[in-house]
Amino acid sequence: MFRQHPGLFVFFAGLLALFVSLMPLALRDPDFRAAVSLSVNPLTSAKFLLIAVLVVLGCIIYIPLVRRMWRSAWNFELTADRLVATHQFSRRRLEIPWGSVAAVTRLAPSPLVGASRRQFSRIVLADRTELLFNPHLDRYTEFVDELRRRVTCRVFDPYPKLITG
Repeated sequence: MFRQHPGLFVFFAGLLALFVSLMPLALRDPDFRAAVSLSVNPLTSAKFLLIAVLVVLGCIIYIPLVRRMWRSAWNFELTADRLVATHQFSRRRLEIPWGSVAAVTRLAPSPLVGASRRQFSRIVLADRTELLFNPHLDRYTEFVDELRRRVTCRVFDPYPKLITG
C-alpha cells in the first residue's frame, strides 16, 4: 500500500483558517475599511494595496495547489493484475487493469509555482481519467519502479524523485 501523507492537508487547512481569522482584523482598520467601501480611492491606501496584493497572490498560488493536492490524495495498492486506487477523502475506489494505463507522465507545474519542490505526475487511463501522485507518496521510488515494471504503456515519464535545489 502506497499512501499520501494526510499531514499536508492539515497544513493547507491551517493556512485557510489563518486567512479566515486574519481578514476580520484587516477589516477593523478604518483606513482599510474606507478603501473597501470606496469612501476613499483604494489606490491611495497603502494598507489596502498591501493586503489586496497578498490576498490575490495567495489565491493565485493557494487555490491551484490545494486543488492538485486534493486530486493527488490517492492511496495505491498494486496487485498482480490491477492497480487499486482509493481516494483518501471521498473514498472513491478504482480498480484499474494494468492494460488500461495509457501513460504515466509529468504534469506541468501550476502558474507561479514552477520552481516548487512539489511537482505532480499523473497516471492517464484509456478512458482519459487522470490519477495524480507526487514524490511525497510513501515509498515513492518503489512505487514508480513497480509501475514501470507492470504497465505496458509507451509513455512513462514521471518525476523521478523529490526535486531538490
